[in-house]
Amino acid sequence: VSLDGGAGAGADQVTVNGTGAANAFTLSATASVDGEVRVDSGPLVSFLDLGSGGSDITLNGLGGDDAFAITTVANSLIGDVNINGGAPSGSDSATFTLANTDDTVTYTPISANQGTLVVSNGGSTTYNLSDVESLAVDATGAAADSLTVNTIGTYVNTPGQEAGSGTALVYLGPGLSNGTLPLNYRHFESVNFVATTAIITGSAGDDVIVVDRASGVVTVNGNPTDYSGTQTFVINALGGDDRITILAGAEFPGAGAGAAGIVVIGGDNGGGSDSVIVN
Repeated sequence: VSLDGGAGAGADQVTVNGTGAANAFTLSATASVDGEVRVDSGPLVSFLDLGSGGSDITLNGLGGDDAFAITTVANSLIGDVNINGGAPSGSDSATFTLANTDDTVTYTPISANQGTLVVSNGGSTTYNLSDVESLAVDATGAAADSLTVNTIGTYVNTPGQEAGSGTALVYLGPGLSNGTLPLNYRHFESVNFVATTAIITGSAGDDVIVVDRASGVVTVNGNPTDYSGTQTFVINALGGDDRITILAGAEFPGAGAGAAGIVVIGGDNGGGSDSVIVN
């Protein structure tokens, strides 16, 4: 099946519906306004020359636990891609494989199954996620991919063993309540989180954590993340014999007079003990 938008500066609309069962959607961009979409083993729908004035693509999963696999392209001129998992809210997933170019990604979580993901790399496309319970983004192989997570709540980050990877979970509060759609991310050279309170979790092994208060960058086992602008920073090192170093600077001042700027929770030690060095 081939759809021709006729090019031009207009805004075309493409909608693809699933069924009441669990469906596997694939959406692959092939050029700025061209691509392919398929549901399960159904017919391949190719679209080309959609309008460059903000064309939209909508994928409706309807019932069942649906999986959406999205592959992006450089200089995308598609305005919005709407991904609707549909009821019931169970385990609908969205997985993004970004173009092999320098991508700038901004993630804004809204609720436990809703958020927006903006991918810019020459052009810019906004992905609106609704009734989706799992989100993963792989920036692949370029050298300057950046991720920013926006939130006014409490951010919990679990850095992965691989640099530029981890799991981001935002709680809108109060405290650690009203959790939002978590983001699993990989292969980002720059990761930035802006929140009132940030919590990082270590591993069950021996962690080396360095907090640079001059820049706001915190490195966990060689995996750096930028938390500049965060008021209160909490380190939950978990198990193992952890070594935590806090360098001088003005970041993490605390959210109000007398409030702690940095809180360190050593967790269960291994065969030795945890250590904290403050410079």
